[in-house]
Amino acid sequence: MQRAHSRKWSPASAKQIISATYVENLKSAGWDAVPGQIPYQVAVRILDNQFRILGCGGSAIHEQWVITAAHCTANYISVTILGGLVHMQNAEYASESFEWYNYPTFNSNAPGVVQPNDVALVKLQQPMVFSGE
Repeated sequence: MQRAHSRKWSPASAKQIISATYVENLKSAGWDAVPGQIPYQVAVRILDNQFRILGCGGSAIHEQWVITAAHCTANYISVTILGGLVHMQNAEYASESFEWYNYPTFNSNAPGVVQPNDVALVKLQQPMVFSGE
């Protein structure tokens, strides 16, 4: 039986420098969504204690609630939810929140560690208005 040859991946050969303002602006694969295609998907922007803006995703589950990962809210200052968009600059909904609930067994002091129950609920200060479309 002949053995197939495999090529080993090395980090040095995979380096590529890409200039972008947001990670969302990078194009590596897939295709663009059209408005209304993924109606419950939201962008989650988090402000940390060094005033850096970080990004996560989430889903609207109610007019006043978004579900996301607990590592996206653990030890952060505020959370901004952007909805109704396919481009970061054209959000139909934007609301900052200071109220969220991480799953009780999630260790917020170690958000970078992979943990079970990595779930958080973010309460929206302004309810989302869902259209019938």
